[in-house]
Amino acid sequence: MPSKQPLYLKYNDLIANIDIERGKRWKKLLVLKDKQTKQVFLKLFKFGGSYRIYDPYQLIRVLDTLRSAAEKAGWNVIGDPLLREKLEEIEALKADRARYKERLNTLYTELLKFKNDKLKEDIPRYETELGEIKTLLDTAQREQELQQYLKDHLWVLGAEYLDSQPISNVSQFQFDDSRFDFFLERYDTNFDIIELKKPDVKLFSGSGNTVDTSRGTPITSDLGKGISQMIHYLELATYKKRKLLTEDKIDVYKPKGIVIIGRTEDEKAIKRLRSVSSHLKDIELMSYDMLYKKAQVFVEHMKNRIR
Repeated sequence: MPSKQPLYLKYNDLIANIDIERGKRWKKLLVLKDKQTKQVFLKLFKFGGSYRIYDPYQLIRVLDTLRSAAEKAGWNVIGDPLLREKLEEIEALKADRARYKERLNTLYTELLKFKNDKLKEDIPRYETELGEIKTLLDTAQREQELQQYLKDHLWVLGAEYLDSQPISNVSQFQFDDSRFDFFLERYDTNFDIIELKKPDVKLFSGSGNTVDTSRGTPITSDLGKGISQMIHYLELATYKKRKLLTEDKIDVYKPKGIVIIGRTEDEKAIKRLRSVSSHLKDIELMSYDMLYKKAQVFVEHMKNRIR
């Protein structure tokens, strides 16, 4: 009666059958090819079980394990020192990667906790400063007053500047006859040029700022001059790009310009200003009321975040 074919030969082609001291710990080593995937692998039999080796890297790990055990037993094992060195380096790097990943996760958790704790402390101050900026908007006679206050309270300009500092050697650097009010680096490492104009100027011609959004109600000369000035600043920043990089070590790539000017008493005025802004490339127009609302939303978001 013919012997029954082993199950592993039903799904694999036998390439080689290597006997390894029959009756000892290792019985035989087969070289097989999976009929479906065509993958070649080793099947090492010991007693009633088996162990599969699918690639050279796994083979190296198995050999190193066997070699290490042999050394512990006091056997004289001849091996390739370079192979051992590379394998040890791989294992050391794996251990370092796991350790660094765990440390990174720990630091990230600690950073989030630190930021939330800091926000809890800062929210009362933010609320106080919201009241101050609102009062200042109604009473400031000169844009320099607003500029100094915002310089000391950059968060009002936006959450993206929380960890930023005005770059003094650029914000006070004379570009020909021009000087930026603010030159700030955002959290994404891009730069913004911010220009402050007077809060009491009209934005649109006609009756107040709440005029219809039509060609019959054009922007005022004050708003037009603010836009023109920002275009000039952006052109200068682009023109001086190489100088900024070599002399000031500042890499400026397509900076964004923000003009803060005038007041918007209602939603219609806000829509009108945003409509004009939408047609300007790399320039955002914002009223002081819109700036205040942005700061107010930020504070509310922070309060909800820590609840």
